[in-house]
Amino acid sequence: MNERNTEEIIREHFKKDSLFKNIKIEEGKSNNSKIKNLLSKSSKNKTENHGYPDFIITMPSFPDFVIIVECKANPVFHEDSKTNNIKDYAVNGVLHYAKDLSKEFDVIAIAASGQDKKELKVSNFLIGKEEKLEEKLLSIYDYISIYKGEGEAKKIENLNITDTAIQLNETLHEHEISADNRCTLIGAILLALEDRGFRLSYKSDSQSESDNKPDPKKLTKRILGAIKNVLVEKK
Repeated sequence: MNERNTEEIIREHFKKDSLFKNIKIEEGKSNNSKIKNLLSKSSKNKTENHGYPDFIITMPSFPDFVIIVECKANPVFHEDSKTNNIKDYAVNGVLHYAKDLSKEFDVIAIAASGQDKKELKVSNFLIGKEEKLEEKLLSIYDYISIYKGEGEAKKIENLNITDTAIQLNETLHEHEISADNRCTLIGAILLALEDRGFRLSYKSDSQSESDNKPDPKKLTKRILGAIKNVLVEKK
Protein backbone atom coordinates (compact mmCIF):
# COMPACT_ATOMS: atom_id res chain seq x y z
CA MET A 1 0.00 0.00 0.00
CA ASN A 2 1.15 3.50 -0.81
CA GLU A 3 0.22 6.61 1.15
CA ARG A 4 0.73 8.68 -2.02
CA ASN A 5 -2.49 7.11 -3.37
CA THR A 6 -4.41 8.36 -0.34
CA GLU A 7 -2.92 11.82 -0.75
CA GLU A 8 -3.91 11.88 -4.41
CA ILE A 9 -7.54 11.17 -3.48
CA ILE A 10 -7.49 14.16 -1.11
CA ARG A 11 -5.72 16.37 -3.66
CA GLU A 12 -8.19 15.57 -6.43
CA HIS A 13 -11.20 15.93 -4.12
CA PHE A 14 -10.37 19.55 -3.35
CA LYS A 15 -9.06 20.46 -6.81
CA LYS A 16 -12.34 19.40 -8.41
CA ASP A 17 -14.39 21.43 -5.92
CA SER A 18 -16.26 24.42 -7.39
CA LEU A 19 -14.88 26.63 -4.59
CA PHE A 20 -11.26 25.50 -5.04
CA LYS A 21 -10.07 28.96 -6.03
CA ASN A 22 -11.19 30.24 -2.62
CA ILE A 23 -8.66 28.14 -0.73
CA LYS A 24 -4.91 27.82 -0.46
CA ILE A 25 -3.68 24.26 -0.10
CA GLU A 26 -0.14 23.42 1.06
CA GLU A 27 1.42 19.98 1.37
CA GLY A 28 3.76 18.95 4.15
CA LYS A 29 4.72 22.54 4.99
CA SER A 30 3.32 26.05 5.25
CA ASN A 31 4.45 29.55 4.39
CA ASN A 32 2.04 30.99 6.94
CA SER A 33 4.25 32.37 9.72
CA LYS A 34 1.62 31.83 12.44
CA ILE A 35 1.12 28.19 11.41
CA LYS A 36 4.88 27.62 11.20
CA ASN A 37 5.32 29.02 14.69
CA LEU A 38 2.52 26.93 16.19
CA LEU A 39 3.89 23.74 14.58
CA SER A 40 7.54 24.53 15.35
CA LYS A 41 7.68 21.78 17.99
CA SER A 42 5.00 19.44 16.65
CA SER A 43 7.13 16.61 15.32
CA LYS A 44 5.34 13.28 15.74
CA ASN A 45 8.71 11.81 16.75
CA LYS A 46 8.60 14.06 19.85
CA THR A 47 11.94 15.67 18.97
CA GLU A 48 10.62 19.25 19.40
CA ASN A 49 11.23 19.92 15.72
CA HIS A 50 8.76 21.18 13.13
CA GLY A 51 5.96 18.80 12.28
CA TYR A 52 3.33 19.23 9.58
CA PRO A 53 0.17 17.36 8.57
CA ASP A 54 -0.03 16.12 4.99
CA PHE A 55 -2.30 19.00 3.88
CA ILE A 56 -2.89 22.46 5.30
CA ILE A 57 -5.83 24.38 3.83
CA THR A 58 -6.39 28.05 4.56
CA MET A 59 -8.93 30.56 3.23
CA PRO A 60 -8.22 34.28 2.67
CA SER A 61 -11.89 34.99 3.48
CA PHE A 62 -11.46 33.40 6.92
CA PRO A 63 -7.88 34.07 8.12
CA ASP A 64 -8.46 32.47 11.55
CA PHE A 65 -9.69 29.17 10.08
CA VAL A 66 -7.58 26.21 8.96
CA ILE A 67 -8.36 22.70 7.70
CA ILE A 68 -5.68 20.04 8.14
CA VAL A 69 -5.55 16.52 6.71
CA GLU A 70 -3.50 13.52 7.80
CA CYS A 71 -3.38 10.45 5.53
CA LYS A 72 -2.54 6.78 6.01
CA ALA A 73 -2.44 4.15 3.28
CA ASN A 74 -4.03 1.34 5.29
CA PRO A 75 -7.44 1.76 7.01
CA VAL A 76 -6.07 -0.49 9.76
CA PHE A 77 -4.02 2.52 10.82
CA HIS A 78 -6.94 4.94 10.89
CA GLU A 79 -7.27 5.34 14.66
CA ASP A 80 -5.63 4.06 17.82
CA SER A 81 -7.94 4.55 20.79
CA LYS A 82 -5.76 2.64 23.27
CA THR A 83 -2.22 4.04 23.16
CA ASN A 84 -2.72 7.30 21.23
CA ASN A 85 -0.03 6.44 18.70
CA ILE A 86 0.31 9.82 16.92
CA LYS A 87 3.03 8.66 14.53
CA ASP A 88 1.32 5.68 12.91
CA TYR A 89 -2.41 6.53 13.04
CA ALA A 90 -4.27 9.14 11.01
CA VAL A 91 -6.82 10.30 13.62
CA ASN A 92 -4.27 10.50 16.43
CA GLY A 93 -1.79 12.33 14.21
CA VAL A 94 -4.21 14.95 12.89
CA LEU A 95 -5.57 15.67 16.38
CA HIS A 96 -1.98 16.07 17.58
CA TYR A 97 -1.41 18.88 15.05
CA ALA A 98 -4.87 20.34 15.64
CA LYS A 99 -4.15 20.73 19.35
CA ASP A 100 -1.23 23.07 18.61
CA LEU A 101 -3.01 24.99 15.84
CA SER A 102 -6.15 25.50 17.93
CA LYS A 103 -4.23 27.89 20.19
CA GLU A 104 -4.71 30.59 17.52
CA PHE A 105 -6.98 29.04 14.85
CA ASP A 106 -10.39 27.48 14.53
CA VAL A 107 -9.52 24.04 13.18
CA ILE A 108 -11.25 21.32 11.22
CA ALA A 109 -9.12 18.17 11.33
CA ILE A 110 -9.57 15.42 8.74
CA ALA A 111 -8.14 11.92 9.04
CA ALA A 112 -8.22 9.80 5.87
CA SER A 113 -7.03 6.27 5.21
CA GLY A 114 -7.38 3.90 2.27
CA GLN A 115 -6.27 3.37 -1.31
CA ASP A 116 -9.38 4.28 -3.30
CA LYS A 117 -12.52 6.39 -2.99
CA LYS A 118 -14.81 3.44 -2.27
CA GLU A 119 -12.85 2.14 0.70
CA LEU A 120 -11.62 5.51 1.98
CA LYS A 121 -12.20 5.90 5.70
CA VAL A 122 -12.68 9.49 6.84
CA SER A 123 -13.09 11.18 10.21
CA ASN A 124 -13.88 14.91 10.48
CA PHE A 125 -13.40 16.89 13.67
CA LEU A 126 -14.36 20.48 14.46
CA ILE A 127 -11.93 21.19 17.28
CA GLY A 128 -13.56 22.59 20.39
CA LYS A 129 -17.03 21.24 19.64
CA GLU A 130 -18.33 17.80 20.48
CA GLU A 131 -20.76 17.50 17.56
CA LYS A 132 -20.35 14.42 15.39
CA LEU A 133 -19.52 15.22 11.77
CA GLU A 134 -20.16 13.08 8.70
CA GLU A 135 -17.56 10.40 8.12
CA LYS A 136 -16.75 11.24 4.51
CA LEU A 137 -14.90 13.91 2.57
CA LEU A 138 -17.11 16.99 2.37
CA SER A 139 -17.19 19.89 -0.07
CA ILE A 140 -15.50 23.19 0.70
CA TYR A 141 -19.01 24.66 0.92
CA ASP A 142 -19.88 22.11 3.63
CA TYR A 143 -16.70 22.74 5.61
CA ILE A 144 -17.36 26.50 5.56
CA SER A 145 -20.95 25.81 6.64
CA ILE A 146 -19.74 23.75 9.59
CA TYR A 147 -17.39 26.53 10.65
CA LYS A 148 -19.32 29.73 9.86
CA GLY A 149 -22.83 28.60 8.98
CA GLU A 150 -24.56 28.09 5.65
CA GLY A 151 -25.16 31.82 5.17
CA GLU A 152 -21.43 32.55 4.94
CA ALA A 153 -20.87 29.56 2.66
CA LYS A 154 -23.65 30.83 0.38
CA LYS A 155 -21.97 34.24 0.18
CA ILE A 156 -18.73 32.65 -1.02
CA GLU A 157 -20.62 30.48 -3.52
CA ASN A 158 -22.55 33.49 -4.87
CA LEU A 159 -19.33 35.48 -5.30
CA ASN A 160 -17.94 32.59 -7.37
CA ILE A 161 -21.05 32.48 -9.56
CA THR A 162 -20.83 36.25 -10.09
CA ASP A 163 -17.13 36.06 -11.01
CA THR A 164 -17.84 33.26 -13.49
CA ALA A 165 -20.72 35.20 -15.05
CA ILE A 166 -18.53 38.29 -15.49
CA GLN A 167 -15.74 36.27 -17.12
CA LEU A 168 -18.22 34.51 -19.41
CA ASN A 169 -19.82 37.80 -20.41
CA GLU A 170 -16.40 39.27 -21.26
CA THR A 171 -15.49 36.22 -23.36
CA LEU A 172 -18.72 36.43 -25.37
CA HIS A 173 -18.24 40.18 -25.80
CA GLU A 174 -14.74 39.57 -27.20
CA HIS A 175 -16.32 37.26 -29.79
CA GLU A 176 -18.70 40.06 -30.81
CA ILE A 177 -21.84 38.31 -29.58
CA SER A 178 -24.51 40.92 -28.82
CA ALA A 179 -25.94 41.30 -25.31
CA ASP A 180 -29.33 39.87 -26.35
CA ASN A 181 -27.74 36.87 -28.01
CA ARG A 182 -25.51 36.27 -24.98
CA CYS A 183 -28.62 35.78 -22.83
CA THR A 184 -30.16 33.43 -25.40
CA LEU A 185 -26.93 31.44 -25.78
CA ILE A 186 -26.33 30.98 -22.04
CA GLY A 187 -30.00 30.13 -21.47
CA ALA A 188 -29.82 27.50 -24.22
CA ILE A 189 -26.65 25.96 -22.79
CA LEU A 190 -28.09 25.82 -19.26
CA LEU A 191 -31.25 24.20 -20.60
CA ALA A 192 -29.26 21.66 -22.60
CA LEU A 193 -27.24 20.76 -19.51
CA GLU A 194 -30.44 19.63 -17.82
CA ASP A 195 -30.40 16.68 -20.24
CA ARG A 196 -28.34 13.99 -18.51
CA GLY A 197 -27.17 12.36 -21.71
CA PHE A 198 -25.86 15.66 -23.07
CA ARG A 199 -24.30 16.58 -19.74
CA LEU A 200 -22.34 13.32 -19.56
CA SER A 201 -21.23 13.13 -23.17
CA TYR A 202 -21.02 16.54 -24.85
CA LYS A 203 -17.25 16.89 -24.38
CA SER A 204 -16.39 13.68 -26.21
CA ASP A 205 -19.30 13.54 -28.68
CA SER A 206 -18.69 17.04 -30.01
CA GLN A 207 -14.93 16.79 -30.57
CA SER A 208 -13.36 17.17 -33.96
CA GLU A 209 -11.44 14.05 -35.00
CA SER A 210 -8.47 16.10 -36.18
CA ASP A 211 -7.56 18.18 -33.12
CA ASN A 212 -9.71 16.92 -30.21
CA LYS A 213 -11.36 20.32 -29.91
CA PRO A 214 -15.12 20.92 -29.88
CA ASP A 215 -16.60 21.04 -33.38
CA PRO A 216 -19.06 24.00 -33.45
CA LYS A 217 -21.52 22.33 -35.84
CA LYS A 218 -21.59 19.07 -33.90
CA LEU A 219 -21.90 20.91 -30.59
CA THR A 220 -24.73 23.12 -31.86
CA LYS A 221 -26.63 20.07 -33.11
CA ARG A 222 -26.14 18.31 -29.77
CA ILE A 223 -27.32 21.39 -27.82
CA LEU A 224 -30.50 21.70 -29.91
CA GLY A 225 -31.21 17.99 -29.55
CA ALA A 226 -30.73 18.17 -25.77
CA ILE A 227 -33.03 21.21 -25.49
CA LYS A 228 -35.73 19.36 -27.43
CA ASN A 229 -35.41 16.35 -25.09
CA VAL A 230 -35.76 18.57 -22.01
CA LEU A 231 -38.77 20.49 -23.36
CA VAL A 232 -40.54 17.26 -24.39
CA GLU A 233 -39.80 15.66 -21.03
CA LYS A 234 -41.14 18.68 -19.14
CA LYS A 235 -44.12 18.97 -21.54
